[in-house]
Amino acid sequence: GMPSAYQCIWNWKRAIFLTNHPGLEKQFEELSLPSVRQRIQAWCDSQKIYPPEGTAEEYSAYIEACLPRAEDRRRFFQNWVKAAKPSLGYQLLAELARQKLIGAIWTTNFDSLAMRAATAIGIPVIEVGRDSKERIDRAISTDELLHVAMHGDYRYDRLSNTTTELATQEAELRAALLDS
Repeated sequence: GMPSAYQCIWNWKRAIFLTNHPGLEKQFEELSLPSVRQRIQAWCDSQKIYPPEGTAEEYSAYIEACLPRAEDRRRFFQNWVKAAKPSLGYQLLAELARQKLIGAIWTTNFDSLAMRAATAIGIPVIEVGRDSKERIDRAISTDELLHVAMHGDYRYDRLSNTTTELATQEAELRAALLDS
C-alpha cells in the first residue's frame, strides 16, 4: 500500500506543475498516461531548476520543492503508512526472523512495516532510529529482531529525505551498519 519512490516523485512533480497551472487538475489526473508525464516533465525541464528525469537527485529535489517543511513531509508519509498493511515480502521477513535465519533488518524505509509484520507474529522488535541510536549497542537475544530505520521513523524522527538531511545522517548508525 506504500507508493514507490518513483510514484512519489511523479506525484510531487504533478503537484508542482499544477500549482503553476491552476485549472488543469482534471487533465493531469492520470499519471499512468505517458502524455501526462511527458507534458509535466517537459515543463519541469524548462524550469532549469530540477534535476534530469531518472537521476538520483530527483527524489530529494522534488520532495523539498513540493513539501519544503520537514513536518509536511512527515505528514505526507504518515497518511500513507496509516493505510498500509505489511505485504507478503514483509511477512516473509518476519517468518525468517521467527525461524532465526535473520536477526536484523536495516532499512532506509521509514514506514515500520517490517517491524509491524514481526510484532504481528509475536516477535519482540528492538527499534533503532535516529532518536534511539544508543540501542544499537544493546545485546539482542535470538528471540528478538533488531529493526534499524536508517532514515528515521516517521512517527518520531525528523525524516531524512533531502540531500542535505541525508548528508548529515547519523554517523553512529552508519558506522554500526558497516560493522554489522
